[in-house]
Amino acid sequence: MKPTASLTAIILAGFLLCLPAFAAEPQNAGQYKITQLPISDFETYNCDAECEANYTFYEFEQLDPQLQKALAEQNKQNAFGLDGDGDTGYYFLPPKGDIQVMLATRDIVVNSGRLVTMKNNQLIDQMLISFGGPDDELVIQFELDKNYQLTLKRGISDTDHEKPVVWHELWVYQLGDDGKLSEVKKTLIK
Repeated sequence: MKPTASLTAIILAGFLLCLPAFAAEPQNAGQYKITQLPISDFETYNCDAECEANYTFYEFEQLDPQLQKALAEQNKQNAFGLDGDGDTGYYFLPPKGDIQVMLATRDIVVNSGRLVTMKNNQLIDQMLISFGGPDDELVIQFELDKNYQLTLKRGISDTDHEKPVVWHELWVYQLGDDGKLSEVKKTLIK
């Protein structure tokens, strides 16, 4: 049976209505398993085989070649002064509109991570959100909730991490629709 002109018009109209939804989907969406929010460094750092189903970790070599290239260029900047060649792996968080949101980690510092936002394989924003490896006094811990509100605690520990951390600052940031992190609140802890 040959489709009529009106049936063809209806199908075309339906396709055109769906185009904005396809255009808004971030590049690489669906290619990687998403780690659901909320998330914190405590959960990912203390993850065992059982919880790895909730926190799927992708090594750099497992990424799409275009994303590898974009991240490798960004890693050359060594934005946070961390030793090592670059990120060792990534957790893909739920996208915010057409913004790809990732948690990047580095093995050179046991507990270091940063929040990265990208669009079309271009870096939009990044922030060191987790830090505190052996022989380091600086400690940074994070929590990211379902509304993309990021809470950071910064403090000092003894280098052997035998004593409790003395927290000095609490920062709250909000991830905007443009992929940028904006400071909402800063509190000094006494």
